[in-house]
Amino acid sequence: MTLNSDLKSSDNPKEWTSWALTWFISMCILATGNLAICFKLYVLSPRSVSKGTLSPTWKLTVIFTFVCAYRSYFPTIYLSRSCFVESGVSGILLARLMAFVGELCWMVQVANSLKVVNRALSRSPAVNVLANFVVVLISMAECFSTYATVTKNSLFFTLEEGSWVVAGVTCITPALFILVRAYRRVEDPSRRDPMIRLYLTIFVGFMFVYDIWGVSTDVRSNWNRYIEERDEVPSPWLDFHTGLDQVTGLCNLDRSWETWSGYLLWMTGYFSLGVWSSLALSILVLPEKSASAAPSEPLLV
Repeated sequence: MTLNSDLKSSDNPKEWTSWALTWFISMCILATGNLAICFKLYVLSPRSVSKGTLSPTWKLTVIFTFVCAYRSYFPTIYLSRSCFVESGVSGILLARLMAFVGELCWMVQVANSLKVVNRALSRSPAVNVLANFVVVLISMAECFSTYATVTKNSLFFTLEEGSWVVAGVTCITPALFILVRAYRRVEDPSRRDPMIRLYLTIFVGFMFVYDIWGVSTDVRSNWNRYIEERDEVPSPWLDFHTGLDQVTGLCNLDRSWETWSGYLLWMTGYFSLGVWSSLALSILVLPEKSASAAPSEPLLV
């Protein structure tokens, strides 16, 4: 059976078609592998252990890896209230709240990484302020997303994605500043300078691509959907209490290609590359020793 015929072969959205089964098994393998890698790297890394407890950096990584694993095992779509697996833990609100915590943990890692390289190369107070500011922006973004999930109002999804784009631009500015300092620095070069330069180069490139993609795709699509919703009669938006009752209930079991086709690519990339970036921040950029080497600006954890 070809993929095209498989997509059209079932009128039952709950049926396990070949594409649905293949993707779901792949996501489960990916999530399990990420959990195993996280555990293995933690055990093997002497920098991750302090008096037998998890270091702050590794706490963030473990939380984010676990959240992404949960969302891989139990995929959901907020607006349509759709879930891929019928289970008591496949709730829309639960998935959104876990995403809230996980994404905030990842952004704290990013902010801390900027502070660490700033300590090593520039010690600029402005960099630390901007690093703190991006965490505030993402906290706002997560609140927007949670409200949008409850009320189904895409204006707040637009504000969420816009906040992520602004956070990306805010990250690029200090990263470029430190990167220039890293390449100019010749006196008493640190052994970690090459790694810092590599990290900042990758960081700036990723944020640049993300911002272009975010504006052209996420922000625009959510804004267009908001315009369509605004003109609908009756309005698809829910008041907060009605929406809260809805997202705390059971989600709609749906494995149809029409529902999920627009989500497969970004979910697969998010739950793979996102976790790997968090692991990299823990083992390459934010060793415990480096994080405590200078008292100038406290990290966020």
